[in-house]
Amino acid sequence: MSRCEGKVFTTFTPKEGLAHTCIRSLLIDHQGVLWFGSEKKGVSRYDGKKRQTFTSADGLVNDDVLPIAEDHQGNVWFGTEKGGVSRFDGQSFVNFTTANGLPDNNVSALLVDRGGVVWVGTDKGIWRYDGDGFTTLGEQEGLPTGGVLSLLEDHQGLVWAGGVSSLSQWDGTRFSRHFTAEDGMAEGPVRCLWEDREGRLWIGCDGGGVGVFDGQVFQRLGRRDGLAHDVVNDIFQDRHGDLWFATHGGVSWYRPGHTLPLVFLKDVVADRPYGPVEAVELPSSQDYLAFEFCSVSFRAADELVYCYPLEGYDREWCTTRSLKAEYRDLPVGEYVFQVQAVDQDLNYSALPARDPRGPSIDNGLRFTRGGGFGNTDGGVAIPNSSLRLPTLHDQINTQNGARLVRIK
Repeated sequence: MSRCEGKVFTTFTPKEGLAHTCIRSLLIDHQGVLWFGSEKKGVSRYDGKKRQTFTSADGLVNDDVLPIAEDHQGNVWFGTEKGGVSRFDGQSFVNFTTANGLPDNNVSALLVDRGGVVWVGTDKGIWRYDGDGFTTLGEQEGLPTGGVLSLLEDHQGLVWAGGVSSLSQWDGTRFSRHFTAEDGMAEGPVRCLWEDREGRLWIGCDGGGVGVFDGQVFQRLGRRDGLAHDVVNDIFQDRHGDLWFATHGGVSWYRPGHTLPLVFLKDVVADRPYGPVEAVELPSSQDYLAFEFCSVSFRAADELVYCYPLEGYDREWCTTRSLKAEYRDLPVGEYVFQVQAVDQDLNYSALPARDPRGPSIDNGLRFTRGGGFGNTDGGVAIPNSSLRLPTLHDQINTQNGARLVRIK
């Protein structure tokens, strides 16, 4: 036993009855009993008084224990490396392997969902057991190849599966949504998943650091941001809302910030730069339009993500890490552009005219292709109220107000 800054730490080693010094997983069951999965030495159990170790000699399917989970009946499940999975009822083990329908004996993830179904992630797909029978999920159900390394059920009851290069979402019938580094997710195999109190998904990757996803935007944190190592093995949120990351380089503690970034329109570019105007009218012959914007943030500026729609054209919000949104060959019509900056803590700049997560607020700049403002000659028309170019102060105070373009 050792003391550090007034706090007492108790260390368990094989001398105190632990199976091995290399512990891969830990579980506290509904009775408060601690379970420790070890490398090649089985699993240890500690109830506060007695220490006990179970190995293959006691019926455990394999001594190389990886994930541990408890089901709704109080049974404890153990996933093993190259051995399959074991279920322990307090008295004896029941083992499941490829001979029982398991897709593969290398088990990397376990999940017991709110309905009591046990999900077993393997190198070749998922095995689901409901107490009476089992089903397997693989490529036919939309699961990417390469195996499942992590599983999580979110507050909506949606199940997420982390793979070697992607994150997939189960919709109740199949894995219909898939995310990769191309979508902004942190790179590398997804080793662990955690849902925080705000419903954001934290993604620990092997070599890519930590990713976070709120359903709209992916952000990421790595060694350049202070993370101990870019190989992340586990994630936990404490009662204060702080995040803890277990990595190959130690444990990192992270407290997300809450300062909103700022974003403002820098220029509207078509046949020429128009500046940060409130409205512009273009002829239908103009086949190029771009909106350039700037941002102010206390976080790394090159890690900001921008969300924007061109209302009247884009059906969904778009995301980019560029400082420009470009459009070509827009049809005749009236369009409204708005932009929102998102920092690494998933703080969004002040609500735009149409916020992807909130109610509609009509507060800003518009653009039209095709008639309006009383102009009939096909030229550019800017309302008198916006002839004065806004100052930087104006831009920050009306930073993400919509911009109207009319093309005729």
